[in-house]
Amino acid sequence: MDLPNAAFHPGFGGGQQQAADSAAAEGEVAWYLSGEVFRSLDQIVASVDDCLESLPRPVRSDCPAPQERFVMQQSAGQGVGADTARCVLVMEGPALVQAELQVKIHKHPNTIHKTSILPDAPWLLVQLQDAANMLAEARRCADSAGRQRTQVEARRREGTLDAGFLRCLTARLSHRIEELMLRLRRGRDALITPRKRTIQDHLSSENMKSLRPPLPGDIAISFYVQGHRLVLAVYHLVPQRGSLHFDMFLAECCLPRLEAVLSGLTRTFQMCQEVRQKLAWAARSQRSGRPAPPPTPLTNGV
Repeated sequence: MDLPNAAFHPGFGGGQQQAADSAAAEGEVAWYLSGEVFRSLDQIVASVDDCLESLPRPVRSDCPAPQERFVMQQSAGQGVGADTARCVLVMEGPALVQAELQVKIHKHPNTIHKTSILPDAPWLLVQLQDAANMLAEARRCADSAGRQRTQVEARRREGTLDAGFLRCLTARLSHRIEELMLRLRRGRDALITPRKRTIQDHLSSENMKSLRPPLPGDIAISFYVQGHRLVLAVYHLVPQRGSLHFDMFLAECCLPRLEAVLSGLTRTFQMCQEVRQKLAWAARSQRSGRPAPPPTPLTNGV
């Protein structure tokens, strides 16, 4: 006897097809999360570790940071004017532990102002510390997301890897990836954009007070990071019509470690974008009850 054709029983055939599609979607999502997303998370953890390794390490008594010597020269594009600054410094971790500075200002004729940063009063580069803190938080976010793999493997062994669990897992991973990307952005911003401070902030800073010998009262200096460069800014206060203005000139040097950090952050951020895209694909498949077309790789970075 011939079996009835499913085409003539749309309710029965459609239900079977829907169940088959849903089962296929669950299986493909489970495979994709296990095989693609968690593999990508492992790569993200390794990339964040590389960035942390490249950042100047905080000074610890049990693990002293290596010292590096740099020479700062007048910034390119300023031209060779009467106002000049030169600095030879020693960097240990995120701090300038020793430096010899020379500042020449044309309004102070026949005078070269010399001052020093001494080891007992180091100049901390807060931006490097902020970036390291953000990357450490990013590492914890990636670890937290990666630990979800244990639950997936346990449920797979128990045969309880169902649609409800996969939906919750996708949502948790998406949340963690967003947190991770936020911290990567903040870490990068800490290296790219210095904190804004007023001239009074510079004049009254503890770092200025620790210079030996002190600079004249109408001169202030600051050190900051901008990208892969360490910048020395010299501010000369100039009275104008009863108010204070200032002239500024710069000296700088390259910090090769930060080039590697910024490149690594761009690469890591792109990997996070790809994971976010994979999770969005999983969510679409779960909502529709059938496998969606696979996501395509991204090419943009931070």
